[in-house]
Amino acid sequence: MRYLDLIIKYDVTGPRYTSYPPLPCWENPPTQDEWPTHINQGKDVDLYVHIPFCKNICHYCGCNRIKLCEEIDLEKYISYLLKEWELYKKKCPLLRINSLHLGGGSPSILSVSQLDKLLSDLLKDLDKSKLNGSIEIDPRNVSSLQLQKIFDYGIRRLSFGIQDFDQVVQEKIGRIQPFEDVAEVLKQARMIGFRDINFDLIYGLPGQNIQKIEETFKKVITLRPDTIAFYSFAFVPHFAINQNNILSSDLLQGIEKWKLLETGRNLLFKSGYREVGMDHYALEDSLLFKALENGNLHRNFMGYVNHKVDTVIGLGFSAISSTPKSFAQNSKDFSQYYNLIDKGMIPFIKGHIKTDDDLKIEGIIHEVMCKQKLKLKSIDIAKVQAFINDKLMKIEGDQVIILEEGKSFLRNICMQFDKRLSVMPENVKFSRTI
Repeated sequence: MRYLDLIIKYDVTGPRYTSYPPLPCWENPPTQDEWPTHINQGKDVDLYVHIPFCKNICHYCGCNRIKLCEEIDLEKYISYLLKEWELYKKKCPLLRINSLHLGGGSPSILSVSQLDKLLSDLLKDLDKSKLNGSIEIDPRNVSSLQLQKIFDYGIRRLSFGIQDFDQVVQEKIGRIQPFEDVAEVLKQARMIGFRDINFDLIYGLPGQNIQKIEETFKKVITLRPDTIAFYSFAFVPHFAINQNNILSSDLLQGIEKWKLLETGRNLLFKSGYREVGMDHYALEDSLLFKALENGNLHRNFMGYVNHKVDTVIGLGFSAISSTPKSFAQNSKDFSQYYNLIDKGMIPFIKGHIKTDDDLKIEGIIHEVMCKQKLKLKSIDIAKVQAFINDKLMKIEGDQVIILEEGKSFLRNICMQFDKRLSVMPENVKFSRTI
């Protein structure tokens, strides 16, 4: 079977597997009393802080985010983030922060004084020289003063929201962001001392074609970010109503969409980038690629990370937390989020305690996503026989290896082990795997 035929064969809808089970399958949440006991106290945790606000909502975005307006009190939100963290420290007094990640939304929407208030409290008991910190920034609304404040608190990784540099594509997705402006922000960041830079890019956006992808990647490569996330556009207007601004007729599908991915990937490979797991690419001297080489690559709701930490605590509106035993997601309603914290409760309203089956499948999915190989004794080989027949995987000793040609189908491989897909509610819809 030709490779393009395989693209057609495996272009189906399916989870992205940033967790297992996927969030729509969660059931049996932990109680308020159970949740603190699931957190590995005395061990390092990763702290994720969700800043859900944006000045404007881009047409393509499917994240949990809110347009900033006069009715929203940022100072109040920051104070409740800190109250939530105090609740965690009270209920789990042995917590130690290993890494801090600020995501959104647009965390760079916070002013210098707001960043100072938030970070000074969260990190007051931490040696900043040992912090593994990162923040997502919108290059359209970040200043050198903000960057300096972020750097002063020990954060060394910046993730730039880019998506595409073509002006027509930017107009169609509602995000005008000239290349020259991004280059200037990156120059300032490097002068301050940031040495771990990521660019987020998307293929399958309205108006994209091979020529435009080529031009975008040529510009990206001149800026030489350490890592690049190149995601497939998830068109889910039933979930993200802002995507109704996008015409489906403007979107490439199937093989034509896949060609956009291949165009970008090939340009990255020619420029010294290496593939890391799914959707990610890194220079060989980057922390992420070194983690892949050392066997320390891991994946969670924040994407790929260069270290293993069993527990992620998410603070803020809609934030997700995970432990070896369970998941929890905070309320997506501000009033409810604030009220739960005022009552002295961790503000999660949804969660899932993992079953023994969940833990086994979670382990398999981790091996697929982070190592691209599986121990034969840990799986039923019949589940991946089709991929072996299609020359996307092969048996090698006591392992089954995902071949280079199979790396485009990691989600499809994971789906073969997902027992919950067959009992998924009919109203649950996922993005396409290609």
